[in-house]
Amino acid sequence: MAWSDEDMSLADLHVHSTFSDGKLSVRELVDWYGSAGVRTLGITDHWCDSVSPLGWFARALGRTLTRDSLQLYLDTLESEARRAKQRYGMTLVTGIEFTWNTLSNHRSAHIVVLSKESSELRGLNPNLGMEQLLNEAKQRELFTIAAHPLSTGRMEAQTYYLWDHRERLADQIDAWECATWDRRFEEVERSGLPIIANSDLHSKRQALAWRSSLEIGSHADVQDVFECIRAQALTPVHYELPGARYDSVAALSSTQSPLKLAPFRGPVDLPEQSLSV
Repeated sequence: MAWSDEDMSLADLHVHSTFSDGKLSVRELVDWYGSAGVRTLGITDHWCDSVSPLGWFARALGRTLTRDSLQLYLDTLESEARRAKQRYGMTLVTGIEFTWNTLSNHRSAHIVVLSKESSELRGLNPNLGMEQLLNEAKQRELFTIAAHPLSTGRMEAQTYYLWDHRERLADQIDAWECATWDRRFEEVERSGLPIIANSDLHSKRQALAWRSSLEIGSHADVQDVFECIRAQALTPVHYELPGARYDSVAALSSTQSPLKLAPFRGPVDLPEQSLSV
């Protein structure tokens, strides 16, 4: 598709709510992002496998979707998607972050799966295993993102499996996160793989975070968003919510073609910001 609209649409396709380990409800996220002028929001709560010790622990703490909570989650996103469009003109994308945490960083992986319709996610389950789930998502033509495939630089479990096996799995993953929250993964951006920047937001502490500006029109639907990312018509930006739409944007490069982001050229100079809490 040829993108003739010169408008750049802010998008964040990796955000968590109280359905897993986020601090804000789905409605609160919709109102916060919508009032800030964000055009596309993807809510992608964790669904951990229920067979590993860490997956069982997340379930015991109520920090993951389950089979019992899945229907309410999907129904809530459907309802809020209608409200987001009517009130803010914002597209709410339904997603799940399928989560496999192990004691080994090199056997752990998080895969964000996004859908045009919530019904398309029914039947998927992390207990399928990450590679079988990727195959199933591919067959259903769902959109997949490799979440934070390199070190986030924080004291938390890391997820290296997808990056370790990127050559074999590249054709099953639509985009790889090149930045999340305050962390840039320069090796991902330089790899030639399709990229996306998302906040991986869990609370308002992450108001200032990496997100993506899409070269897409104001009337775009979910499929248009997916096509835009596949075409790499995007620019990672460091942006603070709430506030003016682009007052605190710093693009990775000032010169890039519409379809391919220019390589990183060293540190990005950002205006000093104070995080909202």
